[in-house]
Amino acid sequence: MTEPERDDEGEGQAAADSGLSSNKQAGILVGLSFVAFGLGYATTILSARAVGPEGYDDFAVAVSTAAILSTLAELGIGKYALRVVPAFRERHEWGLLHGFRRFTFVAVGLFAVLLAGGTVLLEGLERGQYATFALGVLMLFLPAMACVGVGADLLMGHRAAVRSGLVMRVVVPGTSLLLLLLWELKERPLGPAGAAAIFGAGSVVGLVVLTLFLRQVTPDPVRKAPAEWHAGRWVGHSLPFLGMALLITLLIRAAVLVLELVDATDETIGAYAAAAETGAFVYLLAKSTDKLYLPDASLLIERGDMAALRRARTKRWLFLGPACAAFLVAVFVWGKDILRLFGDEDFVAGYPALCIISAGTSVWTMLSVAPTYLQYRGQNTLVLTSTVITILVHIGLCAWLGSRYGATGAALSFAVPVSVLHVGLAIHASRQLKELEREQAALGTVVRDEEL
Repeated sequence: MTEPERDDEGEGQAAADSGLSSNKQAGILVGLSFVAFGLGYATTILSARAVGPEGYDDFAVAVSTAAILSTLAELGIGKYALRVVPAFRERHEWGLLHGFRRFTFVAVGLFAVLLAGGTVLLEGLERGQYATFALGVLMLFLPAMACVGVGADLLMGHRAAVRSGLVMRVVVPGTSLLLLLLWELKERPLGPAGAAAIFGAGSVVGLVVLTLFLRQVTPDPVRKAPAEWHAGRWVGHSLPFLGMALLITLLIRAAVLVLELVDATDETIGAYAAAAETGAFVYLLAKSTDKLYLPDASLLIERGDMAALRRARTKRWLFLGPACAAFLVAVFVWGKDILRLFGDEDFVAGYPALCIISAGTSVWTMLSVAPTYLQYRGQNTLVLTSTVITILVHIGLCAWLGSRYGATGAALSFAVPVSVLHVGLAIHASRQLKELEREQAALGTVVRDEEL
């Protein structure tokens, strides 16, 4: 899918995944995305059956809140790692790479602990309120959730895409599903708090496996080099990516919370949550392929090879286009049958919402790298401002349409603004790429970002 193959000397197993061609890695990641979807979907269905529609509403609210807090705890460092880790390796700046990795886990772990403690204190953790109790339980796992997420991005930055995919797509959801199946064998009731604990346990096991993989991909010179810390600079460069990641999480999760605030029925919230869970599958493909694409894009920007960057973008479109088309066909033809797997006929009412969300998510998937590319080129204000406006429009429309048309209205409030945002940013990114190609051709040189 992408072109850089040059590797640094003395890296040992650091580039083991790069022994596979980019297309093979992309194929493996897509396969892992299907596995992850199956594992996650089975966990969601079994959880919904175990706790019922009313309990699933509580569980979904807790998971949505934890997802937002986990993204906040990562501080944007994961996405920034996809930019700087390949650049540090390209420049042989081993001390900076050593320091950046240590800084990553220290900063994310401590901030996650602070967020979890503050959330528990604010909510009061009243055991009589199932949603609050479920959220409190999930906060125990927030540091692990945040660290495994940012660690997977570090693996991607080392171009260990397959191992990163194994952790996030197999180990984390697979552990949760296994624990849920073991619990069901006991034939004991499972409340939202129990489902939350099972959900969080997957991240703990994933973090252990991820630590082993990071040791495997660490180049020998990194282990020997004294760690260099530039915490202030790294936090400053990461914050725009945090803003974008948080806004993306809000786009995905906010509707459930808004429907809760406007006093939508439990059946409506459950139907929307099931539709959103299903419709978001195709975005897993984008997340997988983007994290393979972005480290190589960083190298191409580092080398000033804009023509190769354009070719890589085209290959990505050709790779994802048929997948999105097949997904939409499956949703429109078998969507109702899929929703029935959740175990209650109330979930089938989310079929129109499922179709709408799937269409919007497919547009997002095809154009998802445009915002990150623009951020790599320093256009953070444009990207963040556009996304904030999209969020506000989404929340406003969700409160209005969701209260009137239920899950279908909430789905429209998501799909339309998201599609407009990504089409607009993609057009702007394409124009910027053409201008940069002309500028570098005229100058005959590459302008580097020296302070990564």
